[in-house]
Amino acid sequence: MVLADSSPDWIAFETIPCEMECHAIVKLLKTLNVKNLLKCPIWISFACCDDKHLNDGTLLSNALDTLYFEDPEAKCVSAIGINC
Repeated sequence: MVLADSSPDWIAFETIPCEMECHAIVKLLKTLNVKNLLKCPIWISFACCDDKHLNDGTLLSNALDTLYFEDPEAKCVSAIGINC
């Protein structure tokens, strides 16, 4: 992964609009982490249409549950943001 090899301070996945995209990102990060390719903190920022829903209409809490289920010890994702 070229970006991870360039020694960034953070890698940010911004304006994630749906749970499925969150799931795909965390699966990719877990694969990279197993190969010891993650050398910096990762941030995921969700895009929300209101105080409870992602832009695609799914519940933000569902996406957070998916994130916790896939990465319960926060070994891949260090921070979470919310965009409105």
